Amino acid sequence: MRQAQVFVVICAGAIAAGALCGGAASADATSNSMGSIPADHMKFLGTYHCDVTLAAFAGAPATTDTGTLTISMAPGNAFREHVDAKDYMSDSYEGYQAKAKIWWITMNDAYGSTSYETSSDHRVYTGTGWTNGQPITLRDTRTVVHGTTLRDTTEIKQNGKWTPFATSVCTKQ
Repeated sequence: MRQAQVFVVICAGAIAAGALCGGAASADATSNSMGSIPADHMKFLGTYHCDVTLAAFAGAPATTDTGTLTISMAPGNAFREHVDAKDYMSDSYEGYQAKAKIWWITMNDAYGSTSYETSSDHRVYTGTGWTNGQPITLRDTRTVVHGTTLRDTTEIKQNGKWTPFATSVCTKQ
């Protein structure tokens, strides 16, 4: 996988495997003072196989990659999303901040890249990623394809317009 693109792609993979159904946190949520995860999202816990398709970018051709994503619970009623691929590793945390009424995701990878995105509808996340000290504006659109097969489409903002960058499809094993 191209190192310059890694942080966005794996961020997309991790996001794709997060809790994707529904909008605001429901009354049937596991909660504390920090936030909550809807109880019906617990079905997303587990291990996934992910296929990632990367668009051509920065002079490199389009390519594909695969990896394993593991979703578990973390303190504070957040999801921990760990990605393993032969040439990449990252950890993300995802949760709901009830007071602000936003979903959030933060990611760090083995190459020193990081990102932070938020969503008011739990489907479209926007935020900023940093790699090699350079910021990039991100947008991830998440859908449940069926059951526990999840899709995340990542776009980056270049010259004021959104450009397709990566699609991750993760299937629970």
